[in-house]
Amino acid sequence: MALINALIDTSTATLLTLSSSPVTTSFLAQAIPDSEEVINVASPNYPKGVPIKPEEYPERVWDRWMRLFSGGNNPDERVRKHVLLTAKKTEALGELVRTISLMRSQMLSAIPLQEVVYTAKRLEAERFLKTWKPGQDVDVLEYPYVTQYADLSGLTPQQAANEIFLKVRLYDDRLFKSEYFRLKYMELLRDTHSVGAIDAIVIGFRREVYGEMQAVF
Repeated sequence: MALINALIDTSTATLLTLSSSPVTTSFLAQAIPDSEEVINVASPNYPKGVPIKPEEYPERVWDRWMRLFSGGNNPDERVRKHVLLTAKKTEALGELVRTISLMRSQMLSAIPLQEVVYTAKRLEAERFLKTWKPGQDVDVLEYPYVTQYADLSGLTPQQAANEIFLKVRLYDDRLFKSEYFRLKYMELLRDTHSVGAIDAIVIGFRREVYGEMQAVF
C-alpha cells in the first residue's frame, strides 16, 4: 500500500490535495492558512490508492473517525481559493526542489562515503596549514591525505594542502549558494497567500538560479 498523505482544511475537513510526498504535505501545512496534514489516508480503506482526481478535491470531505472521504461537498469561496492556492504552491514547490536538487547533484560523487573523505581532507588540510612550518618534516601518519595528494600530483605538501583547501572552499561556496536559494524562495513561497504572486516568485527564482548556474557550472 503506497503512502498517501492529505492536506485538509482545518475547519471544514475539505480535501485540499493528496500527495505521495510527505515533504510536500508537511510544507503545505505551513504554507496554506487554516490547513493540516493527515498522514497515510489510504489506510485502511483505500488499499489500491485514493481514487480522487484533483478536480474532485473540493467536493470531498475527510471523515477522521471512519478514515474515508465523502462526496457532495459544496465549499465556500474561501476554501475554493485555498484549493487553488494549494495546487499552485505544490507545482511551484516541485520546481524549486527539482532545481535545487540538480544544483547539488552536480557536486555528488558516484563513490560511496566520498563526502566523508572530503570532510577529513578539509580538516587535515586546515590543520596542516595552521601548524606546519617550512623546513619541517611531514609526518605521513599525521597528514595521510595531504601527503597522498602531494605524491600523486607532484606538488609539495604545502601546495597540496592549499589546493585541497581551495577545492573545498569552492564546494562549500556552491552549497552555500544553493542553500541561499532554498531559504529565500521556500520562505517566499510559504508566506504568500496570493496565487498571482506565486508566478512572480517562480519567475524570479528561475532568473536568479539559472543565471548563477550558468556563471558557476
